Amino acid sequence: MTDTMQQKPTDLLAGAGSRGRAIIKAVLNNHSLHADDFFGTSRVDYLVAARIDAATRMHARGYSHNRIADMLCRERSTITHYLNPGLRIVKRNRLRQTRAVKLLAPDTASFVLAFANAEQIAPEMLIARWVSERANYEIEARARAERAVA
Repeated sequence: MTDTMQQKPTDLLAGAGSRGRAIIKAVLNNHSLHADDFFGTSRVDYLVAARIDAATRMHARGYSHNRIADMLCRERSTITHYLNPGLRIVKRNRLRQTRAVKLLAPDTASFVLAFANAEQIAPEMLIARWVSERANYEIEARARAERAVA
């Protein structure tokens, strides 16, 4: 991590003159965020989106990944991740392969992943849906059998 993390986020924005500071202030204003949240460690979607917005604006102004990382108090690799949407998609897809999917047979796992991707839901949600449907079917089947016997 860079040594700018030792400073408070509000210290980084104090003063005038830096285009980077102006970009960050504009992003904070546009996203209605406080600097402490923006520079914090949380990975909540709206905070990450604001950081990506700031990194994208800085990159468009000619800032290097290292300089953007210094200004946003992030690792350079994080900035590379922010600025390459293709890498984000690959990582998201890789993370979606949860333990439940890894326990499946390879052919079944590839089908579940393809089906979940087509439905645009997480594989574990698809598995949960299928298990729930099967459990409901079993409950209804038992109820029908009990009614038939009675």
